[in-house]
Amino acid sequence: MEHNKINNGVFLKVHLSLYTSGLATKLGKELGTLMAIASYMNEEGNCYPTQRQLAERTGTSPNLINRHIRKLLAFLE
Repeated sequence: MEHNKINNGVFLKVHLSLYTSGLATKLGKELGTLMAIASYMNEEGNCYPTQRQLAERTGTSPNLINRHIRKLLAFLE
């Protein structure tokens, strides 16, 4: 199907230790949100996507994105 073809020339590099350390498992569903946030980063590592943009990119709702972001922030504490 043509609509499944995605090629915008941008790649996101993920360190293997994200998976081998078990961190991906600990992050669970929030990992998709984290990856979506990272997909907006510029060359300096800055990104400021809105919750609506993240919801569209992940196929979820802004409310769910908000919950995922809160969990990701709590994970850092």
